[in-house]
Amino acid sequence: DAGKIKPDTLVALVGKTEGTGAHDDWGRIWADAALREWTAKFLGVSMDEVAKHVIFVLSGGCPGVITPHIAAITREWVEVADRRQDDEKRLVVGRAGSDAISPEEVGRMGMIRKVATATQEAMKDASLTDPEDVHLVMVKVPGLTTASIKDAESRGKTVVSHDLTFGPEGAGVYANDAAA
Repeated sequence: DAGKIKPDTLVALVGKTEGTGAHDDWGRIWADAALREWTAKFLGVSMDEVAKHVIFVLSGGCPGVITPHIAAITREWVEVADRRQDDEKRLVVGRAGSDAISPEEVGRMGMIRKVATATQEAMKDASLTDPEDVHLVMVKVPGLTTASIKDAESRGKTVVSHDLTFGPEGAGVYANDAAA
């Protein structure tokens, strides 16, 4: 931080971390922990309060020419001239988080409904009313793991896939990072 970001304007940290990107990639987990610790200090809040202020979207797996990076998304409300005379649209940022997505919901209608609800909440947060004005929705969903699959099955539920790879039938297809 070069001192250019004001704590009350930070709404999200989005980035790519080192590692494989697979379900057992600790690089993203370590980066997430370090960013949350930094953010807590930066905002002057406890670690438990960070998620109420800033959304984290971190994608693991940065091999080859892609460089690990973090982008800070900030938001400041700015008064504009009378909109009746100016129909030009401007960039706005809305944020929201869904209810927890259970393993049995990943890649299924339960996940879709929760993401849709969060998207509508983010539109309200950005003061948008027309879905035509939405051009990017950043989504970070939970990946299926051996443990989460066992959890679902212990409760009598099924999951969309037992394949933990990123192939055509793999869980990575349903739970990988996405921008819709």
